[in-house]
Amino acid sequence: MQSAYSLWPYKAKFPYYWEHNTQPGDPEFPRLQVEERGDVPSVNYRYDAARDVYVYDTQLLAASERWTKPRDTQRKRPPPPLAAFKIKRVSATRYDVVVDAGVTDSFEKKSDCWYFAQHWESEPLAFCKWPDECRKLREHEGPSN
Repeated sequence: MQSAYSLWPYKAKFPYYWEHNTQPGDPEFPRLQVEERGDVPSVNYRYDAARDVYVYDTQLLAASERWTKPRDTQRKRPPPPLAAFKIKRVSATRYDVVVDAGVTDSFEKKSDCWYFAQHWESEPLAFCKWPDECRKLREHEGPSN
């Protein structure tokens, strides 16, 4: 279903320094990188009707299987609810799904069907003021491995 209802290619946007050897906030480089991707997007959330919440869930379903209740798996508890989950209407043909403070997925209506169109990831460090604020934020990250 995800591949059938995704625009090809879809757009992904994320902090530039995630894939390049640059310092976040350095004005010499862009803050964000936008690229087109041809893979199947990974949407790891769903609506849990029994609890009336959106949850984070990575389980895959068989082609004819419906979401009903957690299957008999190693997991003893149902998937956790997404506390910051919001659906925002941007226009008559676009909705943004804010999964958490740093992840937004966009869905667009084309030919009376809704399609996954964009996956945006960010973090406060991507928008820090160079150089002092960025340095302070990096100090709180701790050493990288």
